[in-house]
Amino acid sequence: MTADRKNDGKVALSYILDAPYAMAGMCDVMAFGAQKYARCNWQQGFPRDQLIDSLLRHLMALHNGETHDPESGLSHADHVLCNAVFLADQYNGRRDNG
Repeated sequence: MTADRKNDGKVALSYILDAPYAMAGMCDVMAFGAQKYARCNWQQGFPRDQLIDSLLRHLMALHNGETHDPESGLSHADHVLCNAVFLADQYNGRRDNG
């Protein structure tokens, strides 16, 4: 017998565990940012166009054959994911700076 749970219709956040390498890479980028700025500095918000520009710079570098960011030494794909997460966080109403 187990406890009764009412989780119908709730998002299964455990889906993030289905992509462990992507999540670890994103966390590496976030740790790099925490050292460079401060942990959760991004939560203070910044204009969306700056997020989009950063995402696109990393995406273009990746598309052009450069796999790792020269400054951080981390994967451009992980930087893209990190920027996408920050952007989604803004669009979902958490730190909307337009």
